[in-house]
Amino acid sequence: MVNRVCGVNFGKLYNNTNLNSRKTKKPESLTWKEYTLLLLQSLPQDARELFGDKFKIVFRYHKTMYEDKMGLSPDIYIQDSKKDAKEKAQETGLSIKHFISWESLANAIIKRDFVFKKYGFGYSEKMENRIKEIYGKYGDL
Repeated sequence: MVNRVCGVNFGKLYNNTNLNSRKTKKPESLTWKEYTLLLLQSLPQDARELFGDKFKIVFRYHKTMYEDKMGLSPDIYIQDSKKDAKEKAQETGLSIKHFISWESLANAIIKRDFVFKKYGFGYSEKMENRIKEIYGKYGDL
């Protein structure tokens, strides 16, 4: 099969690697926040701005909902990893949905989740216009 079908060996080679797994790994020397910011800086300008806008929306939403309305400190609702967020949720008795983790933000960049489906976002009017523009530009290819 490997000799006849191009790419069939991909599963064997990459089955247990970071490329094919759901678990994202970061360099040991960095925190998730540092790693997320490093990933963000490595993106092209357009993608960096798009993710930057989404990050601002997520942080603004959490500030309004949990800091302003519930009186939670950012030290509580912003955590470095998903594990830290789960521990803080158990400690405080809050739902995990009240937390932001830098690990989740890094995963959004790595998985190119421009819409931020994990946070329940849909396409904005700006995003719809951008998609139409791209289809117009590259639709003939």
